[in-house]
Amino acid sequence: MEVVAIGIFYVIFYLGFCTSFLLEENTKNPTNDLTEKHYMHVLEMILEEKKFRQNLEISVTQMHTEFKTQIRNLMLDNKTEHVIENKTDFLLQKINDIENKYSSIGQKVVSLQRQLGQVSSDLAKCRNDSYVFRNELAMLKQLKSIIHFQDLNKLNTSVESIKQQLHIYDNNINSLNSKQAARAQDFVALLNQTINLQKTVTEQTEYVGFSACAPGPLSKTGLILFSYVKLSYGINDLSSLNTSGEFRCEKSGFYLIIPAIMSTQDNAEYRIQKNGIDVIPVQVTPIKAEAKIHIGTGSMIVSLNINDTIAIREYQNKPVYGSYSCLTVIKIK
Repeated sequence: MEVVAIGIFYVIFYLGFCTSFLLEENTKNPTNDLTEKHYMHVLEMILEEKKFRQNLEISVTQMHTEFKTQIRNLMLDNKTEHVIENKTDFLLQKINDIENKYSSIGQKVVSLQRQLGQVSSDLAKCRNDSYVFRNELAMLKQLKSIIHFQDLNKLNTSVESIKQQLHIYDNNINSLNSKQAARAQDFVALLNQTINLQKTVTEQTEYVGFSACAPGPLSKTGLILFSYVKLSYGINDLSSLNTSGEFRCEKSGFYLIIPAIMSTQDNAEYRIQKNGIDVIPVQVTPIKAEAKIHIGTGSMIVSLNINDTIAIREYQNKPVYGSYSCLTVIKIK
């Protein structure tokens, strides 16, 4: 879990750094020397990102190793069950020993009965001693009953003790099963966290954007159509740019909208729209322009959800020069 937390911290730190770099409003226009430094800085960021991905793979490998360790510990717990079975066999052996002792006592009783028969055969010769012999016989019978009763009590006590121990073993087995279920849930949670982390990394490193230009030479359609897609990354369907002039968002996030529209008319103007609502107006040419051709470039940063639309609408029926009128949309986060 600590490895996952560290990985998430590095991802958040990296995203924060990237966001601050892209949204910095005070960045000065670069000269040739500064552009080369920017390139070196971007290269360093790419190398740091590659190093971060390698560290992330190491973290996933460590989590996989921890999972193997938990499985190994579970196998050790299974060995405890074999120890319980060995103890049960030991108790059964004890019971067999008690039964053997009981058989030995039975043999002794048989021996006493033989002696009694011998005494009976000598009764005729020892009638005077018959009373004594009868008393001794009665005592022997009582002794037999007492011994038998004591053995039964011992046997019952042993059986009850075995039942209690078996109950304890059952509780231990149930506890092991509960631990096994808890470890399985921990593994599922760890797997889900790994999948979510991989998904987040993939989304943050994916390039999304396009550049498209309007058909030429002149267009006067309200919403400007951008039929010629020059470049496109991470977007499946841009057909609506040609049919309705709208860009329909497929992946939610923060987008930078940069239209550059050319017109030959005085006081030409266009509007950047989100979901059919004007957001930012852009003036292309002055009210009274000396030159015939002007290009008006605007920009807007906007949060888009899936199926939100962006469009460029010409204003006051001023036609645009399509060949040099283009729209660029970039997902920055």
